[in-house]
Amino acid sequence: ERLMIGGTSNLTRFGHDFPVMIRPVLEALEEQVVLLKLLGEATDSAMTVRIGHENAHEGLTSTSVVAVGYGSGDEAVAKLGVV
Repeated sequence: ERLMIGGTSNLTRFGHDFPVMIRPVLEALEEQVVLLKLLGEATDSAMTVRIGHENAHEGLTSTSVVAVGYGSGDEAVAKLGVV
């Protein structure tokens, strides 16, 4: 499996706008195992939404995560997640 991450550096530009520290979020995003698990929860046809403490990783408890699988037919060929 290949994991592509984009936009993470944008979070640091606006760190002063967040009421919580951004560091735990960035550390969680650096751990590919965490991201693969989050994306693995996304099914082929349904969107998965996790808000705050619904996220298993403590570094993501101040975020919302939306993930979905997409592809042709009934089989997901890729998964997309937004934090």
